Amino acid sequence: SGCTACPAGSSTDAVDSSAESACLCDKGTYLPSGASSCVSCPETMACPRGSRVDNFALYLGDPEDDATKQYPHLKERFWSSASNPMSVFECSSNEFCPGGNPGACGSGLTGQACEH
Repeated sequence: SGCTACPAGSSTDAVDSSAESACLCDKGTYLPSGASSCVSCPETMACPRGSRVDNFALYLGDPEDDATKQYPHLKERFWSSASNPMSVFECSSNEFCPGGNPGACGSGLTGQACEH
C-alpha cells in the first residue's frame, strides 16, 4: 500500500488514503466528468471543496456536508438545466434565478433561465 500523491489542486481528508479516487478538488475548483485533474470553477458557479460534475446526479436529494458528494452550485442570477448543468444562462434578476441547484427558479417561474 502506501500513499499516492493527489493531482495538483486536490487533497484527501484521511491521512492514510491510498486511492486517487479519495482525492478531493480544492474549494474553487471541480473535477469534470472523465477527467483526472481539477479545473477552475466557472465564474457563474461556486465550487465547494470536493466538487465533481459526476455528483450532479446526487443533487435531487438533500444537500449534504459530505465533501465526497459535492458539485458546482449556481450563483444567484444564473440558471442551468438538470440535464445539462454546466451549460449556464444568465437571468434577468436574482428573483428569477436564486442560484443553487440546476433547474431552480424563483417562486412560480419555470423554463429556461426562469423566463416563464
